Amino acid sequence: MKLYNANLSPYASRCRIALYATGLNVDILPPPAPLGSDDYKQQVNPIGKVPALALDDGTVLPESDVIVQYLDEKSGGKLTPGTAEGRAKARLIGRIADLYIAPGLGTIFRQLGAAERDPAKIAEGAAEAKKGLGLLEHYVESGAYAVGGKLSHADCMVAPTLFFISAILPRIGEAEPFASTPKVGAYWTAVQKDASIARVLKEMAEALAERMKRG
Repeated sequence: MKLYNANLSPYASRCRIALYATGLNVDILPPPAPLGSDDYKQQVNPIGKVPALALDDGTVLPESDVIVQYLDEKSGGKLTPGTAEGRAKARLIGRIADLYIAPGLGTIFRQLGAAERDPAKIAEGAAEAKKGLGLLEHYVESGAYAVGGKLSHADCMVAPTLFFISAILPRIGEAEPFASTPKVGAYWTAVQKDASIARVLKEMAEALAERMKRG
């Protein structure tokens, strides 16, 4: 199998956490053509994005949530919580990250790369992301992992998003991005000690530093 990847992408980073945690034999490769280009869409992923997982039978899976769940199943469920309630909560946490936190972060990130920044849009993005953190505060469990006391699908999905909360919000004046969500803040501190997550966060930090150098 081959994972087409970009280290800064929070979505591709989810898949790398799952790969490192499960130990599956997958080649991690950069896209063979520019993302969004016709060449990339034709060669790899018609959606035009990363991640994309090319299976041995020629099937290509897009979408990080689908890929993480596939890798989990291939590993025999190493990332699956042991109860139906835990599995539902893990899926819910992933949805909160995607639907309620990531859009605000995307607004901020685009503004940081713009020639002329719009303070109103930055403030709007920060408010949306922090509102999403408030929702996450209701569902993430106390301890080192989001659900069930062990690394799961939920951690794969949310840890890369929280990396951007911790890395980007201080750049726009939010010095303590987890001040109003102490349970999420404690979780974020603890989950970084997991070896697979720590490895991915290091890759993301290096990629972000390189991106910021380019402006």
